[in-house]
Amino acid sequence: MSVRANAGELNARVGAARRDTEARGETFYPGASRIHLAAFPPKERWDDWAELDSRSWPKRNERRYMLVPTTCFNCESACGLLAYVDRDTLGVRKF
Repeated sequence: MSVRANAGELNARVGAARRDTEARGETFYPGASRIHLAAFPPKERWDDWAELDSRSWPKRNERRYMLVPTTCFNCESACGLLAYVDRDTLGVRKF
């Protein structure tokens, strides 16, 4: 199977993410690959975003976050980041 065929198969598998997101009326933010992979969650769900906690695997423990746009000032680029704030502790869990 060629690389082009693999990319087409990948598009077919993950393409539903964009269609499903837009079908719900939510904003889809394309990633750098531009093949229907989202860069980050839809802004309509930033107030209450749920993810599975990777440290509790194989259990399926959900963690609830608020997503907050922020900026890194480590250099002069001022890159935009999305902070994942724990809803229980109000601490930043990840960027």
